Amino acid sequence: MESRLVVLGDIGGTNARFQVVNFSLDAKEPTVVRFENYSPNSFPTLEACLKELLKEYVDTPRYPQFACIGVAGPVIDNTVKMANVIWPKFDGNELSKCLNIPHFVLLNDFEAIGFAMMEIDLTKDVIAINKAEGRKFAPIGVIGPGTGLGSCLLYASLYKPSGEVRYNVIPCEGGHITAYAYDQLEFDFIQYMRVNLSLIHISEPTRLLSISYAVFCLKKK
Repeated sequence: MESRLVVLGDIGGTNARFQVVNFSLDAKEPTVVRFENYSPNSFPTLEACLKELLKEYVDTPRYPQFACIGVAGPVIDNTVKMANVIWPKFDGNELSKCLNIPHFVLLNDFEAIGFAMMEIDLTKDVIAINKAEGRKFAPIGVIGPGTGLGSCLLYASLYKPSGEVRYNVIPCEGGHITAYAYDQLEFDFIQYMRVNLSLIHISEPTRLLSISYAVFCLKKK
């Protein structure tokens, strides 16, 4: 059975991880041929990074024809400008031409994780942190800290007689959410932090009697 190499990537502010995988229709799952973890700021562009990854395949029949890269940032029309990497804006369609990879797709990194959630076995692949039970067909939130704070939302869009459900994925860019003030005390608190602290992100997991924030990566200016 014919097999093809595919480039998969996950690029954040600290790491650019890539796999070259071998896909075959008669295999139960793809085989990883190569794995590399680069520092994004060691390369001037994503194109340069991928050329380093693929140099051994150039001018060979095994050169990849497909690439799917998850990127920490909002992807619009297959184009993205990352906030935490020095690279200029890059375009998947242009990379397709420059790298001679006919099918080149960029997507938000947590959008990719959202699609992968559909493959999780809830009886084996998760750790429950409380006794709450999920509701069937309810929206699913996915959150993960990295250099920033990634997030996505899954919502059910198709119901089948068998009970199987199909989910759509919405990337949410949690790391770009700004805290809001509920009252004057919270407003004064946020203003103090903006003046006196370097603040990467504030999230609000719960609201108690006054201020109840989880504050990540604070340091004095």
